[in-house]
Amino acid sequence: MQPVPKGEVDAEAITIEIEEDLVEEIEEPFEPQTYICDLWREECNMALAIAMAESNINCNALGINYNGSADFSVFQINSAHIKRFGLETIASCKSNIDTAYTLWKESGWGIWSAYNNGRYKMFL
Repeated sequence: MQPVPKGEVDAEAITIEIEEDLVEEIEEPFEPQTYICDLWREECNMALAIAMAESNINCNALGINYNGSADFSVFQINSAHIKRFGLETIASCKSNIDTAYTLWKESGWGIWSAYNNGRYKMFL
């Protein structure tokens, strides 16, 4: 590259610098299945089966229950958990998975209806 005379702008260098900055900001697409397995490790298949049975691993899933409560995102976390975790947390895909992991560590699979009714078994 030729030196730029004093007082002139090297547009090519600026463009390259901007493009490099943009490349750094681009994130890989979020893969819920991979993230679930990274968290649950040995329980990966069971966690995926529960998530499939609950929402088809749909980050945007919303279930409305007969009692007026709502279930959110991949693990269909019930609105009863809003006070503890916050709406944005249980409704956001990655945070929903994190919250499900926390709940699982505390209580096991029995808090999910897909486990209790055996629906998860079709996804194992």
